[in-house]
Amino acid sequence: MRDILISARRTSLYYPVFVFLGAVIALLGASLPYLAGNIGVELTSSGYLFSIRSVGYLLGSFTISRLYDRFPGNKLMALTLTVMALMIVFIPISPYAGVLAALIFVTGMSLGGMDVGGNTLVMWEYEERSGPYLSGLFFFAGLGGILSPLLLGWFLEKDVYFGWVFWLLVILMIPILLGLLRRKSPAPPVESRSESDGKADFWLVVLFGILFFIYISIEVSYGGWVYSYVLITEPGNVQAASYLTSAFWLAITAGRLLAIPFASRAHPRHVLLVSLVGALASLGLMLLFPGSFSTAVVGTVGLGLSIASLSPVTLSLAERSMPIHGRTTGWLWVFGSTGAIITPWLVGRLIGSINPGAMIAALFVYAAAGVIIFLGLNIYRARRVSSAALGRDV
Repeated sequence: MRDILISARRTSLYYPVFVFLGAVIALLGASLPYLAGNIGVELTSSGYLFSIRSVGYLLGSFTISRLYDRFPGNKLMALTLTVMALMIVFIPISPYAGVLAALIFVTGMSLGGMDVGGNTLVMWEYEERSGPYLSGLFFFAGLGGILSPLLLGWFLEKDVYFGWVFWLLVILMIPILLGLLRRKSPAPPVESRSESDGKADFWLVVLFGILFFIYISIEVSYGGWVYSYVLITEPGNVQAASYLTSAFWLAITAGRLLAIPFASRAHPRHVLLVSLVGALASLGLMLLFPGSFSTAVVGTVGLGLSIASLSPVTLSLAERSMPIHGRTTGWLWVFGSTGAIITPWLVGRLIGSINPGAMIAALFVYAAAGVIIFLGLNIYRARRVSSAALGRDV
């Protein structure tokens, strides 16, 4: 019991950190019209800021992740949080496109470092019991993603400058920052903690990385294009587009909350299989009935619930399969960030050159590929464990 309380105390601050992570990600998107106005460009010409943030996120995931293997994790996360806070102080008042792009790029790097760090430190602290705690991190990130746009809307209704939402977040970060500096950091893993009782090899990292590429591609592409998808299929139906977009993100947040008790009882591979099949079935339903809005609602909610727990549960399975170091988690996030950069662009091209239904077809192919990679991963894991056991017997 004492060990559980110590673990809970060490990791309790990671949840508010992830609320801020989700809040900042969502706020940058929600405030884009006002940021574009500050730098004097059309809204349609400011989308490059998302790509700049994604590139920063990828670079931060890759570089900062390696530092967690060398320095105390909580202090490094506190430093990353401080850098992000400094950036978002100036984002809402930057009058120049180049300066704003640089601020958002560094913010993206900080977000990537915080994301990798939080997941890595939780896995170090809880080891094979990390599944529900990882699901909790993703739930709180989703909660922050819901709250910050609502807060922005409330400020704008009260005729308060939109920048105060950014500055309020910075003020709220201060006690969390001080708490991280005082808390003892979780220790890196011992090599023998994984089921395979061996070191992570190239193919394990690649297979898990491809799964992350697929998951993040589906989430970011559908979440980013579903609004436009509805407006193209049902011109002028803004209410339906807003409803379906909100339904998707609410389903993801609810799914992450529901995943917490399931992750503590079921083996990660069973949860993953059910989630992947659910995503495939949801996209297949929308593919079979492309003109039905009610089917789109069912499919959207089903997709959100299905993919909600994929990332945290996959991390939990990875922790059982190989020793997890900061650099390992960083590589997984590199795969995921690459998907967030490439696939939304590809989906946009498909929608523009073919038809809106091409988005559903493309993501269905991604989900089918996810099932195949998952099955291949399990075969490889089983063979690796058998080889390790045979080696011990010999």
